[in-house]
Amino acid sequence: MSDEEGPAEPEQETTESAPPLEDHHEELIKDMTLEERQEALKRSRWNVFLYLGLAALMFGFALYPFSFSASAVSNSYEQDLGFVWGPPIDGEDFTDVPIKIEITATDPPTNSNARIAVYLLNSDDCASGEILDTKRDSRSEPTHDSQFQISDKTPIVNEVFVFEFDVDGG
Repeated sequence: MSDEEGPAEPEQETTESAPPLEDHHEELIKDMTLEERQEALKRSRWNVFLYLGLAALMFGFALYPFSFSASAVSNSYEQDLGFVWGPPIDGEDFTDVPIKIEITATDPPTNSNARIAVYLLNSDDCASGEILDTKRDSRSEPTHDSQFQISDKTPIVNEVFVFEFDVDGG
């Protein structure tokens, strides 16, 4: 056997271990003076107040109803409202969104019994025949999901009628 082929000696194991990461962090904290610690505490308090204020501001904007103007599409006025945040609570409550509808009578009929009627209905398919039943029911038994209002007098040219509803945001 040659010297190169000899059995390898086992390596000596060291008993030293790497210092834990926490020791370095503790050293930094120990090196801070009282004034530095007070300043760090003050900064952390301001961070908490900043995030709480920002959260309160965002929550306030989530509750504020923004008005919109709709454009005419065929015989109705429509606008996509997009997303409404938060779970809507069914029925009449503080989360309801006030809707004011103004209608101007530009060419009213000459019939003295003519009235302007406004329906506010909750329906998945407005093109179905079921909508007629919903309209009839809203006249006799109005609920929060199917509301109905009618003008109290015959419309005159350029007269403005205002109808106000409260609806669930969802």
